[in-house]
Amino acid sequence: LLQWLVLALFSLFFVAPMAAIVINGLAADFGPLFKSATFHKALLTSLTLATISALIAVALALALARSQRHFSSRLRAGVRTSNKIWSALLAFSGTVYLAVPALVLGLGFFLLARYINADPGTVAPVALVTANVMMALPFALAPLTPAMTRAADKYDRLAFSLDLRGRARWRLIEWPVLRRDLGYVLALAFCLSFGDLGVIALFGSQDFATLPWLLYQQMGSYRTTDAAGMALVLLVLCLTVFLVVPKLFEGRQNAET
Repeated sequence: LLQWLVLALFSLFFVAPMAAIVINGLAADFGPLFKSATFHKALLTSLTLATISALIAVALALALARSQRHFSSRLRAGVRTSNKIWSALLAFSGTVYLAVPALVLGLGFFLLARYINADPGTVAPVALVTANVMMALPFALAPLTPAMTRAADKYDRLAFSLDLRGRARWRLIEWPVLRRDLGYVLALAFCLSFGDLGVIALFGSQDFATLPWLLYQQMGSYRTTDAAGMALVLLVLCLTVFLVVPKLFEGRQNAET
């Protein structure tokens, strides 16, 4: 009973704000919003940056997971004391951003742009993608690293005996094991990047804006109804991506099975 009460309480803390966004967001006037050129530009910018960030985060997570797999496998790296050190350094490199606030990294990019006399509009996309990738990387590594290690423990001897390497090994061994996790990680990285309001708070302008930046501007102007409508759009888009993308990967798996 106590567990149910605790779960119900924390579920209420999560559901209540979402319900408030839906109720107030439905009262917004979406006509002018969807016709606004600023909204279209911000939406395209958000989608582009989130897609690029998610793809890079997944690629980096796979690379780090492969490296950790190498140093954690006796069959690959042998028995060396340095293996644990390298594995720990790789794990730390993937989670170091958790110890660095997004605004700190954003301020670093902002000061660097001023130091080299670079156009903030040019630095802004690089800063946003970098921050989004680093933010999503720990959450991408959490499922991918154990899955890749399990696949190596189970299939390495067979793969080495058959000389399976490169694309053949990926298609026959890694892909069947990782595809479900990849769909989840890709959707999560996209949603984290799509809704981030960290670095954009320093680089946002009329010429370079994302949906969270427009939402921030509306809240600052006390346009709470419009802000609720924008928040509802963000919520629907993120939920759609989070529900659809993993299903696409599962659908491929079911079809192949």
